Amino acid sequence: MPRVADPDLADKIVRVTAEMLEQHGIDGVTMRGVAAAVGCSATTIYQRFESKDALLDHAVVRGLEWFVQVQEEADATAGPGGRARVSAMAHGYVAWGLRNPAMYRLMFEQRLPTPAAGAELQRRRRGWELQRDLLADVLAARPAGAIEVDPAQAADVIFVALHGIVSLAISGRLLGPMATAEQWLARGNALVDALVAQWVGAWGIE
Repeated sequence: MPRVADPDLADKIVRVTAEMLEQHGIDGVTMRGVAAAVGCSATTIYQRFESKDALLDHAVVRGLEWFVQVQEEADATAGPGGRARVSAMAHGYVAWGLRNPAMYRLMFEQRLPTPAAGAELQRRRRGWELQRDLLADVLAARPAGAIEVDPAQAADVIFVALHGIVSLAISGRLLGPMATAEQWLARGNALVDALVAQWVGAWGIE
């Protein structure tokens, strides 16, 4: 009987690539090494990705798709009010980053051979754009006379803060290298709550 194709193979390849990057750096990632770790042939990898650069680019894009999906779902299930939406988005961001450290580093911290530009760069900014659009909505719903706040600048403030939490946690600089994932998440959630309280207070979000 013919072998049934694995519908999840491309995503397995992406996750293994991210893990190998974290452990060995870009020079330590090879198509054969990824194939061996996934449990398929190098030919199978090359059938999907023509080169290592193509594989790395796809891994970044796929990771960002997962990342954005989590934030969209968090916003869709948030309680009523701007504060609830901002809080849900922020908690979704940090939780995903802490649960997927290799993917997070690949997306935001690895220096890749081919920098994104043009339409590709815009596609990779979708997570930030999602935060900006959410903030535009909640800021517009404030009472008349509220202070003026630029949604793009507010999105920058939030991204910098949340990235700092995730990056410091997964590098071991926030709680130490021996901290568990549960400890990371508990500390991350506490910091997010403190930040959200400051943001909504400063920006007049209810």
